[in-house]
Amino acid sequence: MPKDVIVVVNLDTMARPAEALDILLISTQGAKPYKVYRSLDQILEDYPAQTGENQRVYKKAAAIFNQGKTTLADALIRKIGVVGFDPPTDRAGNFPKFSITFSAPQFETAPEAETEYSVQIGGNAQSVVAVATGESSPTTAAQIAALFAGASFELDGVVFTGVQSSGGVVTFTGDAMTKTGPLTNTVEFYADDALLQPLGLSQAAYSAAYTNGNAEMQPAEALIADIEALQERHNDWYMFLTDQDGDDFVRALAKFAQDSEPTEAELGAGVEDHRKFYFGQTDNRELDGAFARSAIIYADTENLGEEADAAYLGNVGPFWPRSVTWKFKRPDGITLPDLSDAERDALEEANINFMTEEYKRQYVKNGVCWNGEFIDIQMGADYIANRMRNELYDVLLQTDTVTYDDVGFSLTASAVFAALNRGVDLGIVARDPESNAGVFTVAVPRRSEATDEQARERSMPDIPWDALVQGAVHTVKVRGTLRASMSA
Repeated sequence: MPKDVIVVVNLDTMARPAEALDILLISTQGAKPYKVYRSLDQILEDYPAQTGENQRVYKKAAAIFNQGKTTLADALIRKIGVVGFDPPTDRAGNFPKFSITFSAPQFETAPEAETEYSVQIGGNAQSVVAVATGESSPTTAAQIAALFAGASFELDGVVFTGVQSSGGVVTFTGDAMTKTGPLTNTVEFYADDALLQPLGLSQAAYSAAYTNGNAEMQPAEALIADIEALQERHNDWYMFLTDQDGDDFVRALAKFAQDSEPTEAELGAGVEDHRKFYFGQTDNRELDGAFARSAIIYADTENLGEEADAAYLGNVGPFWPRSVTWKFKRPDGITLPDLSDAERDALEEANINFMTEEYKRQYVKNGVCWNGEFIDIQMGADYIANRMRNELYDVLLQTDTVTYDDVGFSLTASAVFAALNRGVDLGIVARDPESNAGVFTVAVPRRSEATDEQARERSMPDIPWDALVQGAVHTVKVRGTLRASMSA
């Protein structure tokens, strides 16, 4: 029988998490694991004062957090990731090596005398050497190892040459101190060049070990190598700052940020898009460089400890993702630098930001990236790329089947519209003054436009779009393409 009281509760939507900057602080005063912090006390516990003075990573966090007196934003940054690396120093390089130690030979098909064989080293199609047996079939580990003496293969432009160091041991050493592609710890003999007829060398008959090489590194290069190693474990950060202000470090970090944006070819090859943006500071009034995806602020040498880069980010960063000008902002805790008019002009020409005073008003000038683009324009373009990708994943993950037809194509294109409309709401994409609509166009393809190959691979034609990014100072046209594969 039916119940007298029935209560049905439906949760149709889930609240989206607040959009905020993902910031990474990098300390070079000792190795510590990546960790997210929400208070200065927590940071001080893991990065305590040394010889009575707080570490710079703590000072930077404090400069980011303590901007409540001058920021125009409605909130403050209260979450930050921190990682510690050992002090960067010169690092010696080493050559890549692949060593094989043979024991008693065990083949399913024993090698014959006076016969040529192909041997694949490390399971890589590039690393194949030709060997030839002598008047008798090799029956000992030393005889097998001797086959490789002087043999060579080339991997990623590095030539590896084999040397029989002792008995059944042979070592292939590269001719350059650099990393190469991965090699597995395997060896296999083949009776043919096409590698279709394996002799079936037993894995119990040998052991192999590959040690990749490293180039010689200056300290700045060593820091970049540490950051790249971190990316393999933690890569969900966008803005980053370090406690290194030297010219070589600033240039290397800025270049790393610029190179973090993948090209279309790299994206097509499967490279993930984890673009970065670097905030740095310098006391060099003649620092040269022109890198995208970085913003540098000047401070006098005696005031570098005020951490102007962190204060600047903490003052304007809370507006993210809303588009605001980074010029005319007044970060708290920054001393006005002692600059002549000529030095100010030189910093402006070099696209280095700095605190200035005009008509008794102090503010940062000019809110630009190191390549001259305005910070809000660069960050706005980054936001659109990130939002569009996330919107598309939402479509694909929340729809049981995206059909390969006009309906499915339109559904996929909705990710582009959603991202651009969100950009309009945030002031990133310009509005038409008459219609109040966002100034962007999206070309949604039809099923009839797909090629036979695209249909076989269930990959829809590109969705090109363009938008007028409305910076606080000027506007710039940006273009993009969404490329998506449909579900089966």
